[in-house]
Amino acid sequence: MVDAVLVAILLVGCCVAAIDVVKRVTRGCCRSGAMKREFPIADKEISHYPYRWIMVIEGMRCGECALRIERTLDRIDGVWASVDAKKGNADIRGKILVDDATLRFSVENLGYHVCSLHRNGRDDVFPWVNS
Repeated sequence: MVDAVLVAILLVGCCVAAIDVVKRVTRGCCRSGAMKREFPIADKEISHYPYRWIMVIEGMRCGECALRIERTLDRIDGVWASVDAKKGNADIRGKILVDDATLRFSVENLGYHVCSLHRNGRDDVFPWVNS
């Protein structure tokens, strides 16, 4: 009897896991459907952003994760972010000097882990950044 209960629990767990995998593959891990940038950045002239940070982030699984982080960082006054989920990096530019803790908290509050945050990142180190 105990064996039958354990087998039933394992089968239910496997079914739930399989359903979750199918949902993530077909709809992305964050939500279904394509997300859009709610706050489009009007000023994309890099010379207007004298401050720069490179953030290494763990936990992103898809482009929707990256867009979710971008949208959150873009809500900070004077900040423009570009996030690459495949590389796990965020290129953050600022018109004003923003406290590192504010940037870190904004991302970690979404459930992601900030591995490192470097101020004044260099373009030659991270060539993936869209200029």
